[in-house]
Amino acid sequence: MPKIIGDSLADHRELTRNRLFDALASLLAEQPFDSISMSQIATRAKVGRTAVYNHFPDKEVLLLEFMRRVTLQFSQRLEEAIAQVKDPLAQLRIYIRAHLEMTTRYHLNSTFNLRTQFRARTPRTCMITRQSSRPGSWKSSADAWKAARSRNKIRTH
Repeated sequence: MPKIIGDSLADHRELTRNRLFDALASLLAEQPFDSISMSQIATRAKVGRTAVYNHFPDKEVLLLEFMRRVTLQFSQRLEEAIAQVKDPLAQLRIYIRAHLEMTTRYHLNSTFNLRTQFRARTPRTCMITRQSSRPGSWKSSADAWKAARSRNKIRTH
């Protein structure tokens, strides 16, 4: 019988998913995605392989879910930070700085190409990809850019 972590089954599922995401992130910092196995992810997360498959059918879906979560967290933090500043130029600075920091934190091997990482495009991976590419932070940057241009803070020659 697997050991339950957390106060409830929902907590257990969330904590296990977080462990899997953390394991994937640390492995991606060390090696290319295509060389990572589900066994390595399970070992790094300190869970059984069966637990990994209970949450994700394959490593591609795990990667997409990880990306969706990171993107959502990034967008929420960015929108909160931009909302606290009224100056459009300062908003653009926040936006650019946040993207540079995110690129540094989640830098993948330069040969990494997400499209080539998937063996098959299943309906599930297509749905997750669509959810991951919602334009939350793009709207914030576009609004800040327009406001800065309208106040003559940015020249576009």
